Amino acid sequence: MRANQLLSKFNSAIRGAKTSNTKSSFIRERFDSRLFTLAYSAALLCFLTFGAKAAAIAESVSVNTSSLAGTAGAIDLSFNPGLISGTQAANATVTGFAGAILDSANPPSNTGNASGMLPGVLRFDNRTQLNEVFTPVIFGSSFNFILSFSGPAVDNPDPASTYDSVFSLGLFSTDGNTPLITPDGIIATVDLLHGQAAVLPTTFSSIVSIQPVSTTTPEPSTAAYLVAALLTLGVAGAIRRRQACEAISLK
Repeated sequence: MRANQLLSKFNSAIRGAKTSNTKSSFIRERFDSRLFTLAYSAALLCFLTFGAKAAAIAESVSVNTSSLAGTAGAIDLSFNPGLISGTQAANATVTGFAGAILDSANPPSNTGNASGMLPGVLRFDNRTQLNEVFTPVIFGSSFNFILSFSGPAVDNPDPASTYDSVFSLGLFSTDGNTPLITPDGIIATVDLLHGQAAVLPTTFSSIVSIQPVSTTTPEPSTAAYLVAALLTLGVAGAIRRRQACEAISLK
């Protein structure tokens, strides 16, 4: 009789353990599902945060000054809004300048929201009406630089904006008043088009060449895809390892 009672209690305990294991397994499966969903949501947020950013805009500018080689003059660079009230904020940067010698007898001058000195980096923004770097030089056979644009007008263009911002390249005598090459001295412009995150280069002399610069760095969306994949694989791997450990412990 006592043996039967003990056997009955043992069987009852086994059934209880199976029921408990079933409940625990159900809870773990729900937890795993929610964990996977959380990882996917985090990856999606990362994609939306980083993947929506616009690619940088950059142009390579080359000027053939062989007709001016050895003479003194000035390179005039400016980045200006149409009207400040209707122009979205933007920045222009000049880097990699090479090919002309600074005229030590005539110092450069900056106006408005323009900073830097050639051959170093020049930075402009379009929050004042005139933003200019005027640099006296001794011309060589050519000069070149990289022009890039950034800021809200590039990263998040506003369709309600009404005016472009214009980067201008001019050549003048050292007095700043006598134009060289063209009647007004302006040999090229690059318009940052309003509401479009795009540019329109225009040349007014055959001595100027403006070409888009292709970037070799991964786009932000590529990085977002990578983060999403790593998050998902990491969570899936953790779940598989835990399940494998549970299977071993049950043997």
